[in-house]
Amino acid sequence: MGPSLKAAILTFVYSIQGTPGDKAKTDYIFVDLFEASSARIASLKPRKVICYFSTQFENWRPDAKQFPKEALGKPLGTWEGERWVDYRNDKVRAVLTARMDLAKSKKCDGIDPDNIDGHTTKTGFPLTATTQKQFMQFLSDYAHKKGLLIGLKNSAETAKSLDSLVDFAVVEECSKYKECGKYSKRPMFQIEYTKLNQKVCDDAKARGNSVIFADLKLTKFEFCK
Repeated sequence: MGPSLKAAILTFVYSIQGTPGDKAKTDYIFVDLFEASSARIASLKPRKVICYFSTQFENWRPDAKQFPKEALGKPLGTWEGERWVDYRNDKVRAVLTARMDLAKSKKCDGIDPDNIDGHTTKTGFPLTATTQKQFMQFLSDYAHKKGLLIGLKNSAETAKSLDSLVDFAVVEECSKYKECGKYSKRPMFQIEYTKLNQKVCDDAKARGNSVIFADLKLTKFEFCK
């Protein structure tokens, strides 16, 4: 495993879109791997800085041309410019190891790899829960080799089987979909896209989770009291 997380409930904020969460007093802060400069990341210390990136194709990223054409699949939902990739492809994995190298060079404390659950939808490739676990093993091994924490993003249906590979989980709307209990005992950062709800706060606290309430663009946040 990578660097250990403390046992207490950890506070966090997502500051992906611009810098609206940079001044929040939290233990952890999530930023975009490509858009956050090394100087900005340094300014966010001593908080733990977790760098977000999608494991899939996004046509605006600086390394987009490095994804091989044969590994590009169907559109990723309705997100413009995004496509699923065949993460079993060695060239795809090389792109992702380079991203983890970038996270290390920028002095991120960990990574937040998104969209790892392609086996649950039509991607254009024969992905399964087994290939997902193999993929997460690859990401986990390399991240921990670099001394980085790594999180699991969503994927409630396979979360417990991936528990030993990750250091924390980032879960979107598990309260809304009644999935919070499907995750492991790793520290869990829970995002609900709604107004603050004290009942959800109380439930998250009872589970040992940290929860924030946000708008869909992740520009406005409310924290449990």
